[in-house]
Amino acid sequence: MIKLTALLVLTGLVVGVVLVRYIFFRLKVKRGSEAKELLIANGNIIEVMLTECDIKTGQVYLDNDLSSMPSRTEMVDALFGKQSEQPVSSAAAYIIYTWRNNTESNCRFISSPIFMSPESLRLRMDKQQHTKIYVDPGNIGNYFFDTRFLDDIIL
Repeated sequence: MIKLTALLVLTGLVVGVVLVRYIFFRLKVKRGSEAKELLIANGNIIEVMLTECDIKTGQVYLDNDLSSMPSRTEMVDALFGKQSEQPVSSAAAYIIYTWRNNTESNCRFISSPIFMSPESLRLRMDKQQHTKIYVDPGNIGNYFFDTRFLDDIIL
């Protein structure tokens, strides 16, 4: 009876920890999208001709996030400390734009990782031709490189 009670308490604790981590992940995503919306609403806009941009490729290491609820097996593994925290490697492309500001110095803006081949990305950029970068007026390092056009184009 004591073993069953202890197992139920441990199971409840693990489920509680998993739920708390899941909720914090969701709040983090929400805060990120709110920051993006603030930049779009209040940031300085730089018009970008995509023909003036470079494409670079690289490896991205993605953490195992809690974007979905864990399976029963993952919960049982968590009980015994067998969590898989190994990052996953993936190839990604980046759009890079170098902007010469009023002080004659160059500012380099890099998009978020884009998970498509550089050739497909170049085709989509050629079709779109332009986009915008929204920059925080108080901190040029805080910006949103608008790549939402990649979701809309059908080749």
